[in-house]
Amino acid sequence: MVTAHGRGVASHAGSRLLADLAEVTGLSQACSEALSGLRQRSSRHHPGQVLVDLAVMLSDGGEAISDLALLRDQPDLCGPVASTATAWRVLDSID
Repeated sequence: MVTAHGRGVASHAGSRLLADLAEVTGLSQACSEALSGLRQRSSRHHPGQVLVDLAVMLSDGGEAISDLALLRDQPDLCGPVASTATAWRVLDSID
């Protein structure tokens, strides 16, 4: 429950819904499959999920790849989020 005194506030709650939508619609998986040839090493984050992380970060007001840290700092809400270095590698591979 969100109240006026600030307890129970989740400022990034809508961001989780966007990430869930990408998962439920298959967008994350489709992007990963489309980019599978670009993946040079095995990592925890598939390219499609990294792109979703970036989209969620941008929709949440982020302006730079380093802003992924805001999502990464809330693992209970956002789950595992790609590191800045991982995001750079994915973007560099699709450039």
